Parts: sequence; structure tokens; C-alpha cells
Amino acid sequence: MNWIDILRLFFVYAYIFSPKFSDAWGVSFIVYFLIWIKFPKYLQVFDGARQLLYTIYKTMSSIKTFMLFLSIALLIYAHLTYVLCLDTPNAVCGDSLFGNFVLSFGLLFSIMDGYTDFPGKQLFLLFTFSLVIPIVLANLLIAIMSNTYNRLSNS
Repeated sequence: MNWIDILRLFFVYAYIFSPKFSDAWGVSFIVYFLIWIKFPKYLQVFDGARQLLYTIYKTMSSIKTFMLFLSIALLIYAHLTYVLCLDTPNAVCGDSLFGNFVLSFGLLFSIMDGYTDFPGKQLFLLFTFSLVIPIVLANLLIAIMSNTYNRLSNS
């Protein structure tokens, strides 16, 4: 028995026997989440599923580099839009770094029709980011996935 099973049993017993936890939707969410974490272990009984789960695990472990680059690119974009917005008088700005990031992407997807006071530098940065970064990150993801596939097929 491992810690996931112990935690799952604890929350099941707390949900059943404690009136304090019986109405809490969070307890049932935690129980179902722990069951789904344990479910791939049960699938490893079958040979085809074991190979597929191994491939998925190796792919997810090698995709950490991609997620790091994606996070860095998003933070750089958010910071640049925030700085550009602070330097421009009478511009519509978000109240924080994250607020300005959400506001900029809302403009891209035409969610916020009333905001037309964005400066030209910020619009240029938005469209450059929207075109260049997906191409670079897609190429990075393809390279990571092909490298992972080659490593798995050779072993």
C-alpha cells in the first residue's frame, strides 16, 4: 500500500463517517482525483497499455523543456506589454502585470471591443508575439517529440 491509497482511504472514511466532511464537495473531488492518479497503475497489467503508458510518461518528462520555454516567453511578453503600457500616456492598462497580459490577449481575440486606445508599439508587440512565438515553440515541440520517439524506438 502506498501513500496515494492511504490518502484515498482517509478521505473516503472522512467523507463517510464525519458529518463535517459529508457536505464538502472538495473531499469527493480529492477522492476522485486520487483514484484517477492510481488508475494508470491498474492499466499496466495489460502489455499494450504498459507500453503506451511508458511512452506517455517519457514524453511528458521530456516536455519539461518546452514548458519552461513557453513559460519564459509568456512572462517576457507580459512584462514587455506592462512596461510599454506604463510608458504610454492615456493608454488602457491592466492593473498589474497579469491584468495587462489578459487585456492584450483579449484584444487579440476581439473579446474587448471597447478598448481601442492601445498604442501602436503594443499592438506591434502583440502581433509579433502571436506570429513568431507559436512558430518557434511548435518547432521546439516537434524536435523534442521526434527526439523522444527516436530514443524510445531505439530502446
